[in-house]
Amino acid sequence: MLQGGYPMSAKTPIGSNLKLFRAKKKLLKDFITNDPYLSGELGNYKHGTLFRHDIVFVSITDGSRTADLFTGEGEDFLSAFASAMNSAEKYVSDNNIDPLWVKVDCVNSCKICTRAEFEEEIRSSREFFFKKGVSFDTGFETALLEAQLNCCGLINYKNGTLDYNKIRDFLSSRTTLESIPDNVLSFTTVGYICDENKKLYKLYPDEENYGRRIVSELTKDDIKQVIETSSVYLANAVKDNGQFDYGVNPVNDFHFVTYNILRHSGTIWSLIMQYDTTKDEKLVPKIESTIDFLMQSIEYSDSDHAYLVERKSDEIKLGGNAIAIVTLSTYAAVFDSDRYDKLIAALANSVLDMQEEDGSYYHVLSFPDFQRKERDRIVYYDGEATFALARAYSITKDNRYLEAAEKALDYFIKNHNAGNVVMFTSFNPASGKSFITPNLAKAIALRGKRVITIDMDLRHASLSRMVARRSPVGLSSYLGGQEADIDSLILKDGIAEGVDLLPVGVIPPNPAELLQMGDMKTLIEKLRQEYDFIFLDCPPIEIVADASIVKEYADVTIFVVRAGLMDRRALGHVSELYKEKKFNNLTLLLNGTKYVSGKYGNYRYGYGYGYGYGYGNSYYSKG
Repeated sequence: MLQGGYPMSAKTPIGSNLKLFRAKKKLLKDFITNDPYLSGELGNYKHGTLFRHDIVFVSITDGSRTADLFTGEGEDFLSAFASAMNSAEKYVSDNNIDPLWVKVDCVNSCKICTRAEFEEEIRSSREFFFKKGVSFDTGFETALLEAQLNCCGLINYKNGTLDYNKIRDFLSSRTTLESIPDNVLSFTTVGYICDENKKLYKLYPDEENYGRRIVSELTKDDIKQVIETSSVYLANAVKDNGQFDYGVNPVNDFHFVTYNILRHSGTIWSLIMQYDTTKDEKLVPKIESTIDFLMQSIEYSDSDHAYLVERKSDEIKLGGNAIAIVTLSTYAAVFDSDRYDKLIAALANSVLDMQEEDGSYYHVLSFPDFQRKERDRIVYYDGEATFALARAYSITKDNRYLEAAEKALDYFIKNHNAGNVVMFTSFNPASGKSFITPNLAKAIALRGKRVITIDMDLRHASLSRMVARRSPVGLSSYLGGQEADIDSLILKDGIAEGVDLLPVGVIPPNPAELLQMGDMKTLIEKLRQEYDFIFLDCPPIEIVADASIVKEYADVTIFVVRAGLMDRRALGHVSELYKEKKFNNLTLLLNGTKYVSGKYGNYRYGYGYGYGYGYGNSYYSKG
């Protein structure tokens, strides 16, 4: 039996479940007590003057129903943990409950407040994103975790209040709540969970990611399980007519009646890619059924032009046509089929008709007259359309689609690019940025653009060493004041035809100081006037300070991550760099992926990650 895409265990003989529960209890105890957070922030937690004991909650479910909650208190974590677990263990034993998931929540903050104050906090949060628990007594006998408040519909988000009638009913199996006190306890928790495979996870305690599993190492088996369970969920969501069950509110089992054919098409793409990964033949009839439903929304204006129509609004959306092309072209690649080639071409022809002479797109047409309705609707329609044209070209080999995609990219560069100075950096040496930089420069030069690459690695001169022509003078000569004529330092066509190079020259003994004191600003301003693009090949950040110095001159930063090299844990730091805007227009580029080339182009990608930085002091010791 399946519940929400996860396998559910059948009833097991009495004693087996108890043995499993005890095993998970020990795993959780060892896992939590070894968490530095317990002896740090959580260990230093004070409950104020209300009480002095630690509070621990244990939740258990067999996957078929709402979890049962047990509360424990004690002078420290271990005694509170034991108290809650003893109650839970008795429940498992008495009822032969399969402990599929066992979750522990430790109170890490608590305050007393009025009901009005608590509900004001609810009103200030997004629907289903209120992340605090509440107790109507100081002993936590009437405590409700945030998961219970949200998942059991105990909060009326429309009014921003607690539903006290539902709360009384919900608590009736545990205790009697005769009246609602004027003051309540508001609290937060840090959670830990042991899943159906006895895998242990700590849950994020911060509000933004609250309750999500912290995964320090994502294995291939983890990824495979996610793909398999999500494919089961999507397959189960396909109705007999090929339509998806668009959405379900698990709180009240409400099934959404609205529908979006654009998202329907995108979900088909997900199913196709899941089949490509799992080779689960049970997915094939689901894919075919959903495509048949998609066809009901495709209309032709003539034999060569087709449109995906949103029936409820009688609209034709650029993004809808685009996603339909991507979905059908992916079907063609995965199933090696030409069934939809003519339709892909007809949809692509309609995208061409929605493109302006300057390369921009018109976003919305009315149906059935196919008249232009709205110039701009959603910003990412443009990217979807350009990608779709490229996919259509891979199927049909019609140069019109490739030329239109290139025209769109030219428009993006001209009108949306923050500037023409692009900085390339990474975390790790050997990420491939000094390979990507010249090759991307070559590709842009083929479009008739003037490009110069500057080797900013004043320690290794990685890019300078790659070219056939070597020069004893270069960037270091200019920054050090030995040479003022920039033009004399540039190697014309040093990378390729149309791609000039400003090499390092002599490697200086003081790169960071030279970058800070040298006249980089004047150099960049002069080159801006002469080149369409300036590429800065910089050393890895946080190994040396050079990249952090150069960043103020860059309009765009391309951060190169090499699959199999960078520690996944460092991705969180990259995210922080993005959020804090440490680098201008930070973009992540994944390098070193493996692909399989099929009849219809490259469509399958694989990712692998290694662990350990392995920097040492090698970056300083060479050159």
